[in-house]
Amino acid sequence: VRPSAGRRSTKRARGDEDDGDEAPARGGRRGRAPKKKSAAPMITTAILAVVIGVGGYLWWQNQNTEAAAAESGEAELAQAATDAAAEAPEAAADAAPDSASSDDAASSDDAPEATLGLADETTGVEDDAADEEPADDEQQAFPDPAAESQPDPDSVDLSEWPDFEPFEGTTDEEWEEMNEWMAMAIDPSAGAPGGRARSKLAEADRKAFPVILNHFKTLDFSDEDDLKMGDATQRLLEEICRGNNFDWRYTTEPKDVVFNKKVVIAWMKAWNQAKDSDLAWANLAKREKPQKKEIEDDLGDLDDF
Repeated sequence: VRPSAGRRSTKRARGDEDDGDEAPARGGRRGRAPKKKSAAPMITTAILAVVIGVGGYLWWQNQNTEAAAAESGEAELAQAATDAAAEAPEAAADAAPDSASSDDAASSDDAPEATLGLADETTGVEDDAADEEPADDEQQAFPDPAAESQPDPDSVDLSEWPDFEPFEGTTDEEWEEMNEWMAMAIDPSAGAPGGRARSKLAEADRKAFPVILNHFKTLDFSDEDDLKMGDATQRLLEEICRGNNFDWRYTTEPKDVVFNKKVVIAWMKAWNQAKDSDLAWANLAKREKPQKKEIEDDLGDLDDF
């Protein structure tokens, strides 16, 4: 029994010795100093703070500079306006004509410039005098160029031309009937009867010409309705003449009214020749030319025109 106890005691003693030897080793590992943290994040944060601070300062300084510049510009404009206002009375006094030449100055070529209302180059403000309506005498002194370029429609008077007599061989009944056809042919509200009347006049050919012209020269081409009837009339003449015409205008402008009146005169002059000359009629209406002997007879009649 004792030896056994001695062995256990010995093991414990060894165990204690072993424990005593190991304890310092474990304690040494626990007591080791921890690793130091890096200072880079703190440095980066400090740099960013400096950059943001410098940027904010520069922005604030730039805003103050722009505000100062704006105030300086406004001050310069205000000073320029003040100088211009101070110089205006002196300039007006220097430019004012004396009483002896005021009438001549009012009618000079430079007079319209006073009403143009151009903006002042210094202040950018339009002269108040430009908004004023010109007096009646000033408006008469400077008429509208476009109005002056328009001819007077009354300068051509178709009523001076006498009515044409019936063409040779036309009976009184035919003459009266053709006049009725003509009134219907150019009436926009005539409908189908108007179309038939137009066809009958075209078939009457040379006999219908004086009837058509007598109605043609009574129309007022400054009136929209009469202008439409005039267009229908000149197309009827063109149909009889197989395409020959003297042109036509389709507005009631004064220049076109005068033009259409001259077209009527051209047709009447052509008829004055064609009514007595078969050759002239053949040329106007594109008909078959007469024989040589008939041409010689017609040329003798043309000497009267």
